[in-house]
Amino acid sequence: MALPIIGSVHQTMQMMKLNMKWQQRKSNPLMPREDEDPEITRLRKQAEDVRKSNALAAIRGKMLSGADLTPEEMEYLKVNNPQMYQQAVEARQEREAYKKQLENCKTQEEVDRLHINRLQSFVSQAKTISNNPNIPKAQKKALLEGIMGRAMGIQSVKQKFVQSGRYERLPSEEEIRKEERERAEQLEQAAEEQAAAEQERQEQTEAAEGDGSTEPLPPSGAAEQEPEQTQPATDETGKPKPQPVQRKSRQAAGKSTPKRIAAGEHGKAHLDQLARMLAEVSLPQPQTKTYTPRGAMADEALLRRTKGRKISTKA
Repeated sequence: MALPIIGSVHQTMQMMKLNMKWQQRKSNPLMPREDEDPEITRLRKQAEDVRKSNALAAIRGKMLSGADLTPEEMEYLKVNNPQMYQQAVEARQEREAYKKQLENCKTQEEVDRLHINRLQSFVSQAKTISNNPNIPKAQKKALLEGIMGRAMGIQSVKQKFVQSGRYERLPSEEEIRKEERERAEQLEQAAEEQAAAEQERQEQTEAAEGDGSTEPLPPSGAAEQEPEQTQPATDETGKPKPQPVQRKSRQAAGKSTPKRIAAGEHGKAHLDQLARMLAEVSLPQPQTKTYTPRGAMADEALLRRTKGRKISTKA
């Protein structure tokens, strides 16, 4: 009777042991298997490291271009590289905030100034990092890559804003000034017309009273004109209302104005400056040849002997 009980306990212990190994392997796929050749384990770990490195490099390149990461890529960074994950979260929040700032702009010039000021801020940060001799080269490169990715993200948001047509629908500051001038001219013209009509009506009334007539005469030309045309529209205070200014149709979508071209070239110059600073950090340092004192003296003596003499290159 005791044998079946012992067997069931042993079987339960074996199942628990296998389950623990499965959970460990699930959390760490690189854990060596039982009776596995160490060389196979090493190669398997090396292949996994290469896959992880390639995946992180692809995500890093995507972040450097300013593109949005997918939820799967964000989750991968969260597990495998928390530092890059935090950078991606901050870059996404920055792009969303910048998008709202663009939507609150009232003119095209305000959009351009906001964009140029943001890129200038990135260039200033990059210069501070690049000129700091206390920052190691690897860390300096990583910081500059982060700034470059943020700048490209801002540039991408601006391009989407322009392509959506919202930039084109915004008035320029010159158009607003022109509308204000035309509105003021309309108000002045309407006030003058109203004053002239009142003056003419008063003169005709005085002339009618002099002739003994008690009814005021209508203004001259009233029979030939409609009342809506002679009397300008007035507001509650009696002042003439300005007529709406018809804004001229804009250029077709895709045709850049000279002002937009200038703003675009200015923004491109800032991005090029960031790219140059990043390239300077990424390039390998030039190898300089060192001379011992004896070697330097020998070279100097060789130069003195060969000075003014044609050296033959024949074997």
